[in-house]
Amino acid sequence: MTVIVTDTDAPTSERAAYFGVDTAKLAYDLGAAVREKTGDEGTVALGVCLLGPASHTTRAEKVQEAFDQTDMEFIGVYETEQDTTLNYNNWENIYTSNPELAAMVGLSALETTNMGKVKQTCGGDTVMAAYDPGTEALNLLEEGYLDVCAFQNVWMEGYLPVQAAARMLKEGKKLAAEENLYEGQIVTSEEVTEELKNRAQSEQTMNDWYRDYIKKNGLENFGLAD
Repeated sequence: MTVIVTDTDAPTSERAAYFGVDTAKLAYDLGAAVREKTGDEGTVALGVCLLGPASHTTRAEKVQEAFDQTDMEFIGVYETEQDTTLNYNNWENIYTSNPELAAMVGLSALETTNMGKVKQTCGGDTVMAAYDPGTEALNLLEEGYLDVCAFQNVWMEGYLPVQAAARMLKEGKKLAAEENLYEGQIVTSEEVTEELKNRAQSEQTMNDWYRDYIKKNGLENFGLAD
C-alpha cells in the first residue's frame, strides 16, 4: 500500500511522499511583502489562533527572518484564540494597546477577516497581513483594510496528490519521493483583480480556475518521478 500525506507532513512515518505548499517560502515572502510597506524600523505584532502546530511556528520564524539585518522589533506571538469573537477582541486589543505598530501579521486564515474589520473600525496606518482570505476578506483586502495576504491555494493541496496517485495507478507512473512542495501566492491590496474575486465565488469557478492554472503552469506531472 502506498501512503501519501498532504497538508501536514509526517516525515517519520512510512509515507511514500508528501504534498503541500512551501510553508517556509510563503511565510518569508509574506514577511518580505510586509517589509516593503513598513520599511526597516518599528514594531510588528505577530498572532495566531493556536500556538504549537509546526506550520504556525515556521510561519512566525520565516516572517521574522524576512526582517533580518533591520531594526524591526517583534512582539508576540500572541495566541488569539479560535473562537471568532474572542479572536476579534484579541486583535482589537493588540491594535489599540500598541498604536505605534508598523504592522500586524496574522499567521492563520482565522485571523484574516477579523484583522481587516479591526482596521476598518479603528482606522490607522498599521500594515495588516494575514493568510487565505475568503470572499469577505478579499473585499477588505481590495478596500485597503488588509494590505497583503498569503494564499496557500489549498485546492492544489488536495488535487495534486490525487492527480499523482491516479496517474500512478492508471499509467504506472512512480511518485517522486519525499517532499513535493508547490508555491503559494502573495497578493497586495493593489493586486486584487476581478479574476481573483471570481475564483472565490463558488466551487465551480474555483475548480475551473485551478485546472486552468495547472495546465498553464505544467503541473500535470507534479509529484511524479521523471
